[in-house]
Amino acid sequence: MVVAFGAVLLLVVAGRGSLAQAAEFTCSGGNVACLIAAIRSANGLGEASTIRLAEGTYTLTAVDNDTDGPNGLPSVTRIVTIQGSGAQGTIIERAPEAPSFRLIRIAPTGTLTLEGLTLRGGNSGLNLSGGGILNSAGRVTLSHCRLVGNRLFGDGVGGGLFNRGGTVILTSSTVAENVAFGAAPGGGGLGTDGGSVTIIDSTIADNLAGGVGGGGGGIADISSASGAVGTIVNSTIVRNRMDAGKGGGGGGLIIRRGSWTISNSTIAGNEAFAPLGNASGGGIDVAVTGVVSLRNTILADNFAGGNLRVAGLGPNCAGTVKSLDHNFLGDLDGCTLALQPHDRTGIPGLAIYTDDGTPGRGYWPLLPTSQAIDAGNAADCPPTDQLGRPRLGVCDIGAVEFYPPPDPFAAFVAGFYRYALGREPSATEVAGWVSFLRVDSTLDRARLMTHGFFDGPEYRARKVTRPDHVTALYRAILGRDPDASGLNGWVGAIQDRVASTVRSFIGSPEFHALVPSCQDEPAVRALLIRLYEKGLGRSPDVVQLENLVSSLMTNCDIGAIVVGFLGDIPRTPGEYVAILYRVLLSREPGLGEVAPWVEFLAAPFIEDQFIDSAEFAARWQQLLSSGS
Repeated sequence: MVVAFGAVLLLVVAGRGSLAQAAEFTCSGGNVACLIAAIRSANGLGEASTIRLAEGTYTLTAVDNDTDGPNGLPSVTRIVTIQGSGAQGTIIERAPEAPSFRLIRIAPTGTLTLEGLTLRGGNSGLNLSGGGILNSAGRVTLSHCRLVGNRLFGDGVGGGLFNRGGTVILTSSTVAENVAFGAAPGGGGLGTDGGSVTIIDSTIADNLAGGVGGGGGGIADISSASGAVGTIVNSTIVRNRMDAGKGGGGGGLIIRRGSWTISNSTIAGNEAFAPLGNASGGGIDVAVTGVVSLRNTILADNFAGGNLRVAGLGPNCAGTVKSLDHNFLGDLDGCTLALQPHDRTGIPGLAIYTDDGTPGRGYWPLLPTSQAIDAGNAADCPPTDQLGRPRLGVCDIGAVEFYPPPDPFAAFVAGFYRYALGREPSATEVAGWVSFLRVDSTLDRARLMTHGFFDGPEYRARKVTRPDHVTALYRAILGRDPDASGLNGWVGAIQDRVASTVRSFIGSPEFHALVPSCQDEPAVRALLIRLYEKGLGRSPDVVQLENLVSSLMTNCDIGAIVVGFLGDIPRTPGEYVAILYRVLLSREPGLGEVAPWVEFLAAPFIEDQFIDSAEFAARWQQLLSSGS
């Protein structure tokens, strides 16, 4: 009930919240009834309202209303701010077992500000836009929020958020792991049809637009009439994916009719993939009458391709993109862009993608050797970068400034612990290796340290996949994430060793004693049963087993079946070798039999090739020249 005391309006939500001043509500941790009642009460007031949510998870289990599709919370029709205690501690979510509904809708008369919250698990249902949030010509601001794990299916737009002609502002926020999937979806993370979108100091990462056709893994401007006005500043758009069977574009962004300006940002590691058609614009796809202008921005290391990862049109951009100068641009094939005097092209020198879970803190730092350092236009740079740190002197191109570590040698050593061993080192451990390297600062010392980590007992006791292993080599030795071709090439080299090992077992007299011929049905069946039981840890399905017996007796490709079945799940090399003994030789390995095979599978020669590369030589020289 509402009680008036002179000029002060007091609101009591009996049993649901606490006494609060006019237009101010407080809900205890996880109290969904209080949150719903507070929004309804705020909608009835003629002034701005603030709803303060205590730390906790507010789990929505039922549909509150069916305006523009089902919503878990009341539509916002007035000026409302919902404040949490921080995105890590205050969470609004749809229960996994609940019926389909988005989390919240903003009406044309509504203005909603979300602060310090995580919003997750929304599912707008079939053919309905805005998996997590629908802004229906209103105004919505997310500040220090995480919008994650929301989705839609069918002919909809905006897995995380859809803006229908309204205003969207993201500041210091993350939009990640949202999905738009179906017939012609768009905007895995965020979609808009007209209106305006402003993104500042934020991260758009790991979103997916997939299905038959569509586009915009991260962001989609699908404006049908007057396009949206988009502004992106100091932000990172990374590792988003457009995966449409019959073709589509824009792994990072697709802009169809809007006008977007992207400044001091990094767009990298996005993919546009179409297994049955053509994909375009791994980073940005500009279509119809769309306009995209770049300033002080990195657009590189994206991918566009079709079936079997055949190169598509425009790995980084497709269509017409306007440079406002001082950009760092990768491969411009498929993209119409007039380079300006201070634009740079080539390899951007990105280090290791980092995200500690804080909203807006997912970013791709620069390597010390990056050509993007001190290459921006100071006149156009904001005073701080995406992380809130001051821009230094002549600003760097991209979302974040390069800040050299206080002790580069110590940082180099710590990287081996972090990326090879998966843990943080003690000060004593770092000091020991730093001393080892400084006594004789040669590549041979770096080589010895590398083998000490990757061929030592602690690393070989870790359960890793082949891509995990190659990624660890890139990160520890070269200080960066692997590019797609490098990752695939080195994983292929290791897989060749795995296949060679399996062939050696199959070619042994001991194996032939167990399986004399592929026409020996009992022996073939026994082998496949062992493959299931010893390799996969389960009994075979009867129909599957009989089909495999028939196939193996026809094709006799034992090696391919064994390698395929054992796959690449996280195992230690020793575990993999032991499984080969159990499956192929029907026994446990004897003393001293495992170690030689482990050494062969570990492929230490790959470490040497990393150390002997020109890229590592440049990194090593940079470490030496740092004076540490």
